[in-house]
Amino acid sequence: MRVAGALSALLTLSHRALPRFEQHSISASYAPLEDATSRLETVLAAADAAQAAEQSLFAQLKEAEASGDGDGKAQLLADLSDARAALQLARASEQQRRCELTLAECNGGGDQAAEAIEGLQGAGADPDPACYCAAVRACGARDAHLAAQLSRARLLGRQADWAHLLLFEMADTFPAEASAEELAAASEAVALGARVCALSSRWGLLVAVLRLGAERRWIPSLEELEWLG
Repeated sequence: MRVAGALSALLTLSHRALPRFEQHSISASYAPLEDATSRLETVLAAADAAQAAEQSLFAQLKEAEASGDGDGKAQLLADLSDARAALQLARASEQQRRCELTLAECNGGGDQAAEAIEGLQGAGADPDPACYCAAVRACGARDAHLAAQLSRARLLGRQADWAHLLLFEMADTFPAEASAEELAAASEAVALGARVCALSSRWGLLVAVLRLGAERRWIPSLEELEWLG
């Protein structure tokens, strides 16, 4: 059986085994850079709102302390603690979205993508599935131009290794209770990783990537992998 035929059979069996699993497809009009920019703008607005709430509560707390309002102070302290926790989450989300935007603009392949992921981790924030998806896309799966550019630089052959590494790192840190958006990003990352492996003619890694997707239920639609033949 041809490798492509074997892979198609693997995906077919995966789909049959999960009849109620919602398939997440990649839109033909998907624009990674524009989408990453939009998500960053949304997160920035949320972070600004969280910071404004924290500052307002802090000012109210100072007023309560000055007036000797003990009961009001206790409640404000609790509210301020919650507001600061929300602000911390918003800032972490901002770092994730900035990383995703950097990766959407990345033209250096897996080496630069891995550096961006490591930079995010070094800043104290955990990469989310959208970050990993963007990192795998930067390994040459984004478009034909990037793949050709990496090929001319004699870097294309290494991209499958990077995509494989990034996907398995994502698996190690994947949230136990993932949202629909996180599942969609993981499924897309598998499809992109499979494409990188095919472009690099790394068939063993291609099978490993698809098997990971099947095991974790990050299953791309068959249409997403129709280029396998």
